Amino acid sequence: MFFHPVEDRYLTPREYMRIQGFPDNYILTGPIRGRSGKVRFLDQHRQVANSVPPPMAKILAHEIKTILCQDYLKFSVTP
Repeated sequence: MFFHPVEDRYLTPREYMRIQGFPDNYILTGPIRGRSGKVRFLDQHRQVANSVPPPMAKILAHEIKTILCQDYLKFSVTP
């Protein structure tokens, strides 16, 4: 858990999301909700902590696609 550099508080889930590269309009949702029906603050921290940052996911997906395409071309049989 990280603390705010200037204020005496923890970082908010939104601040963690910005650090990880999530867009500002990204909405946290999930099955664990409080009585109000909203995602609780702690649940939001947990969701962000367990997530894969979008920029990293994009890079990984691109690399996997590249490898799969290379393997397909390498092992495909041409008539």
